[in-house]
This record gives sequence, C-alpha cells and structure tokens, in this order.
Amino acid sequence: MNININENFENYHEDFIKGLSKREAAYAGAILVTGVVVYSIGLYLLGLPSQICTYLLIPFCLPIGVLGFYKNHGMTFIQWYRRMSEIHGSPPYVYKTEYLLEIEEGGSGEQEQKISQEETEIYFDSLDIA
Repeated sequence: MNININENFENYHEDFIKGLSKREAAYAGAILVTGVVVYSIGLYLLGLPSQICTYLLIPFCLPIGVLGFYKNHGMTFIQWYRRMSEIHGSPPYVYKTEYLLEIEEGGSGEQEQKISQEETEIYFDSLDIA
C-alpha cells in the first residue's frame, strides 16, 4: 500500500478558516473591526467623505496586518524584530592576528621585512623565473 506524502510536509500548518491559521484569522478580524471603527468615526462623527475615510483606514489597519501575517524564516514580525534588536545591540566581535597585535604593541620591523621577502620569493618562484 502506497501513501503519498508531499516533499514539503515540514512546512505544513493547520488551517482554521480558508487557509488561515487561528492567529491569522484573529488578526484578520482585528483588521476588519479596526477598519469599521475608523471608517465610522470619520464618516459619521467627523463628516469626512467616504474616500477620505477609506484612505484613513490604511495607517490604522496596515500595522495590524503586518503583525498578523508577516513571517520571515518562520518567525513572526515581533520575534524577528526582537532578534534583530539583539543582533544590532550586541558589540561587534573583532579578530586580530598575532601579527597585527605585535605591530600595535610596537614590535620590530624585522618580521615585516622577513614576510615581505618571503612573499617576493614565493611570487618569483610561482613564475618559474630561472
């Protein structure tokens, strides 16, 4: 008996309503409620035209939509933002070789001359100049 399993079964998520997860459906409901409230306030209380009320919806509903539907590498927007703030807040790690540390301490220039001679010797050897 053969049972077919999709290759990307790791990306499977539980559908709640029409392909939305419970979290996404809750945020979609919050977007609708926010939109109706902002539209009603603009239209009935402030007396603005319906087109202006529609344009006023966007700054209120867009952040809710981003919080509910945005995913980056399996992380929600809030998780991603926390991760990025940790990364940007951490001090940079700097790697310095022993050679650079010796130069900063005021080491002798003999080692620099030896390295430059070795580099030229390797360079001329690789050209096969006799």
